[in-house]
Amino acid sequence: MAKTLRKVKTFDASPDALLAAVTDPEFVKRRMKPGTSAGAAVREVSRDERRLVQELDSDDYARTRTGGIDRTRIEPSVTHYEWDLAARTCVWTWRGPQDARVGLRGRIAVRAAGAGSELETVFEVDVRIPLIGGLIERVIAGELEEDLPRFEQEVRAALARR
Repeated sequence: MAKTLRKVKTFDASPDALLAAVTDPEFVKRRMKPGTSAGAAVREVSRDERRLVQELDSDDYARTRTGGIDRTRIEPSVTHYEWDLAARTCVWTWRGPQDARVGLRGRIAVRAAGAGSELETVFEVDVRIPLIGGLIERVIAGELEEDLPRFEQEVRAALARR
């Protein structure tokens, strides 16, 4: 059964400024948790006034069967972000060598909130491995939750750069 993690944070910035910050290619690259990747690059696949599609190509350190990190092996992955710019919403999916057994996906939404804006992030982790899948889901979800304060700092830094 999939594990879902949802967080909402408020920022002292307009929704348009927050959207620009979180779609900036440098931010997309920095949002990765340190120590999990040997390198990454962001590609803009397409953009028009209504839609933005970005892909984060990453050389990730391999995961062990219990969710740990194996720095002796590197596995490529792609995170696909599809933004509806007018609605300020995004659906993303992760694809890697384990994508038949490990599903990572989520949503991002930027909304007006008082004088500022809020950023909602939803992560869904689904590990389809008999007996230990639920344990690995909890480990990965715990790592995501542990990394949220750093993620929030990266958002604030991206807003400050604007």
